[in-house]
Amino acid sequence: PDKTIFIEQTLTPIVRKTAHFSIYALLGMLTINFMFAYKGRSYYQKGLTSFVFCLIYAISDEIHQNFISGRSCEFRDVYIDTLGAVIGILIVILITRVYRKIRHKEEKYKINENTKIMFISSTGGHLSELNNIMEPMFFNYNSYFLIH
Repeated sequence: PDKTIFIEQTLTPIVRKTAHFSIYALLGMLTINFMFAYKGRSYYQKGLTSFVFCLIYAISDEIHQNFISGRSCEFRDVYIDTLGAVIGILIVILITRVYRKIRHKEEKYKINENTKIMFISSTGGHLSELNNIMEPMFFNYNSYFLIH
């Protein structure tokens, strides 16, 4: 009997609140991903729009629960749901910003044919290696190396 009371009074509310938090975190993630489809808006605008949508949904969910027997409308649940949505939104924004910074750095330091030529020549590469790279770039590459 004591275990049943412990489960009903302690564990069940924790599991329910954690489930609400997690589901709204997922809702926040999906909402901000949807907002990323709109170009020309800042992270702040997209995040705020996602937040407001999730907040309105959480409020409407609690109002709806007020009309269902055995359920109640509690401000605390709106707070937990909205907090979950905010965490989900922030996670996606953080991951997106890190991904874009990494991609930007890769584009900035992209290796092209000129980079290869500079690398081979700066490391004492053989003339034949340079010729293999330069061949498609110059028509008469042998005379180019002899003159310059």
